[in-house]
Amino acid sequence: MEKGAEPDSCFYIQNVDRILSKKLNLATDPPPDLAIEVDITSSSRRRFGVYLQLQIPEVWRYTQRQGITIYQLVDGDYQECEFSPTPMISGAVLMPFIQLSEQEDDISVIRALRQWVRTAP
Repeated sequence: MEKGAEPDSCFYIQNVDRILSKKLNLATDPPPDLAIEVDITSSSRRRFGVYLQLQIPEVWRYTQRQGITIYQLVDGDYQECEFSPTPMISGAVLMPFIQLSEQEDDISVIRALRQWVRTAP
């Protein structure tokens, strides 16, 4: 049986040039580089098996209790890690932007994130 999952968001970063301007076909095209899950009412952990089958290299998972956890596909399993290589960022850096989103509109959060990216070391 075919399986699939729909993350809250997913992105092509390293492989964007390979899928740009064409209809996506996961049978021949690479999977997204990053899947993002926001767990509010139910856990996304049950979808990790599908992401593993799709070979999605990285998953970010947000829960209100734990904040952002970054997982990388290593040796056939997702392992928690401090920093994401896609881009090189940590959950600790992202959390203030998540908290800002509770007080500000999306455009303000995006502007703040872009400003941080411009000035980050």
